[in-house]
Amino acid sequence: MDLPPTGQAVRLEGIDLIETGPDGVRSVTGLFDSATLLRQMGMGVEIRPPA
Repeated sequence: MDLPPTGQAVRLEGIDLIETGPDGVRSVTGLFDSATLLRQMGMGVEIRPPA
């Protein structure tokens, strides 16, 4: 995003959704709150409903 690195650590919590079937794991999807990440990087985040 054309921002200089701060060198600070961030904490990013999330979940992995794992879909399984008879033959084992079908897919893994990782999800996290990107707004939390941006806030920790010092950016203001505004959530707006779709127009």
